[in-house]
Order: sequence, then structure tokens, then C-alpha cells
Amino acid sequence: MALLLPALSGLAVAEVRVVKISESNRVGRLLVTMGTSETVRISLPFSEIVVGDPETADVNPLTDKTLYVLGRKLGLTNVALFDEDKQLVGVIDVEVTHDLAGLKSALKHSLPNAPIKVRSSNGRVILEGLVASAPAAERAMSLARDFAGDNVTNSLRI
Repeated sequence: MALLLPALSGLAVAEVRVVKISESNRVGRLLVTMGTSETVRISLPFSEIVVGDPETADVNPLTDKTLYVLGRKLGLTNVALFDEDKQLVGVIDVEVTHDLAGLKSALKHSLPNAPIKVRSSNGRVILEGLVASAPAAERAMSLARDFAGDNVTNSLRI
């Protein structure tokens, strides 16, 4: 896929996340919420990209240092970045997840004194931390199921 570099002057860009790729660390990581998009800045320039699984994430180059990434379905894929000489610049591991930020906010609102950690692993939401009671754990699990269906693992302690 050849890279076309459109002019971006004058465009309003909301928030751009940065994925750091360097000579010493050629692998970056990116979490994208399913159904949403991210504009991502890469720390090194590239000329061409190859997406491992385009059904998981739709990835399009915008400039020689920015990508547009849309989470299409839950799962993992990667994006290989190449320079003009077809040499590998780096790889970005992309995980398309459930709305973890929304879930964290809902848990904090519903259980403000419970230090519950939320993370994603292979399409599953994992709840970790300490809660005061079994009903509090069930409330946390119920909220998590609202965001992720049955794809929730309960690693909470009471």
C-alpha cells in the first residue's frame, strides 16, 4: 500500500496519541475502543504500512508520521511500518477493546471507595482489586457486563 500524504494544514485535530518507536525499541502498543477511532503520531517517519488483520482494525496513513486507526472488532492485530527502502521501521501491536474508560468511570461513580483496576486481555475485560463485600463485587461485575457482555473475568478480592 503506497502512502499518500494529504495536506493537513487548517484541520482541527482533537487529541493525538503518540506511539514511541525507536532504534532500541521497535515495538509499540496501542489500545483502541471498538467502534471508535484514534489519530496516532509515530515517533519515526514511515512510507508504507501493512495491517495484519484489517477486519480487527482499519488503519490508514495520514502523513509520514501519523495514522488513523478505527477499532472494528475485538481482538489483536499489528501494523508493520516500513521506510522508503522497504526496511522495517517498527511494529505497533493494536488491541481493540471494550470501552474501558467508560467502565472505569462507571465503577468509580458506583463504588467510589473500591480501588478496582480494569484491564483488557484478548477481548476480555478483567476486574482486579479489593471490594468491601460480595454485593459490591456483584455490582462491579454487573456494570462490567453492561460494557462487555459475558466477556468479563472476576479477579476481585473481598
